[in-house]
Parts: sequence; C-alpha cells; structure tokens
Amino acid sequence: MPPGCDKAAFFQKMSTWIRPGGKVAICAWLAGDDPLSQPQKKLVYDVCEGFFCPSLGSEADYVNWLTAAGLKVTCVNDWTSRVSRTWEICRDRVNRFGIRRVAS
Repeated sequence: MPPGCDKAAFFQKMSTWIRPGGKVAICAWLAGDDPLSQPQKKLVYDVCEGFFCPSLGSEADYVNWLTAAGLKVTCVNDWTSRVSRTWEICRDRVNRFGIRRVAS
C-alpha cells in the first residue's frame, strides 16, 4: 500500500484529535457494496485514477474503520443523486482545458 493510504490508521489517529463528545463529518466518494460488476469496478478505477487517490472504500468500510477507532457512527447519508454528475463534469473540464497533459 502506498504511503498515506491506510484509511484505518488515519481514523485511529483522527480519534485522538477529537474531544469527548466531539463530532466529525466525513464526505467521501465510495466504491459501492461488493460484489461490484466489471463496469462498476472500471468506474471505481477511473475515479481513483482521475482524482489521484489510491482506493475507495465502501460505506461498510468507513463504518468499520470509524467504529474500530472507538468512534460512534450516528448518521450515514447517501448523496449519490446530488453528486453523480461530478465525475462527468471533472472529466469534461480535464478534456476541455488539457489538464491531463499538465498533470502527467
């Protein structure tokens, strides 16, 4: 695993920064629940490549990482319908402005 990619370790460390009774909000792209179809796996791969992130976790992964760190998950919201076009917009901007050439 590349350095800085251990999400479980991040949440363990994060739990030490929170005061008792404190709250944390996490917004994250999720991979979806297993099993993923081949087209879904390709989409996750494309998102990871496009956003320079090593991997995406599932909702269950995040809940497990947070609870293993001693934190209590009180609410989970799925905002897919509100952000589903984000990847298309980013892809279109990369293509329009030639950012891929700069980032390569």
